Amino acid sequence: MRYVFLLALTFTILTSDFGLSEETRVNSGTQLVPLSQIPADIFITDRDSVFNAVDGAQVLRTSMEEALKLPECRPAQRDSEGNWGEVTNGWQLSLRFPKATYSVGEPVEGMIILRNVSTNIMRYPVALSGGFAITWARKDRDLKLRQELREPEGFSSSMGPTLYPRTQREFHVRFDQVLSTNSPNTFILSVRTRVPKIHEQGIAEVSSGEAAIQVLSDSKKEH
Repeated sequence: MRYVFLLALTFTILTSDFGLSEETRVNSGTQLVPLSQIPADIFITDRDSVFNAVDGAQVLRTSMEEALKLPECRPAQRDSEGNWGEVTNGWQLSLRFPKATYSVGEPVEGMIILRNVSTNIMRYPVALSGGFAITWARKDRDLKLRQELREPEGFSSSMGPTLYPRTQREFHVRFDQVLSTNSPNTFILSVRTRVPKIHEQGIAEVSSGEAAIQVLSDSKKEH
C-alpha cells in the first residue's frame, strides 16, 4: 500500500509494504501462478502479490485475473488512455486520470505507473522527498501556455522494492494539491523519475507521455 502526500508542490511518497506471511503463501497453494506462465499481453500490478520462489517468481492468481480486465495492465500500444512514455533502460512510465474534466475545487487524483518491460529483475531508487518530477503547462492571463516544473528533492542510495519482468507499481497522486485548480484552466501534464541503468552503473530518467485535463466552472460543465 502506498500513500502519497504532497507538500509545497513536491511529491513525498511514503512506502509501507505489507507482504503475506509464510503461512498464507503456503496455504495459497494453487492460487499462485508462475510469472513465466501469465499471458504475454498483460502486465501484473504488484501490490505485494508477486513472490520469489526457488523455481522462479510467482503471482497471485487473483492479480492475474484482475490484469486481464484492466486497461492499465495492457501493453502501451493497446492502452490509449495510459499516456505511456518511451521505454528507457527497460522502464516505462504512465500518467493517467479517470476523466478529462473536473469542476473547480474538485479533487483531481491521477495515477502514475512505473513498469518493468525488460527481462531483468530490477529495483528503483527510494526517493528522499518525492519520487517524481512533474511538468505542466497552463494558460496564463494572456491565454498563452506557460510551462512550470517541480523537481523531487533527491534520492537515497538505497533501492526500493523489486520489480520483476512484466510487473508494475502504481502511485496515486492528488494533483489538485500540486496545481492551481481554484479557477478554470487547461493543464497538460507529464511526469518523470530516475531509474537505474540495466547493463551499466548509473541512473537514467524515464518520462511519461502527456496527459490533458480541464478544470471548468460548474456552469460550463452543465453546457
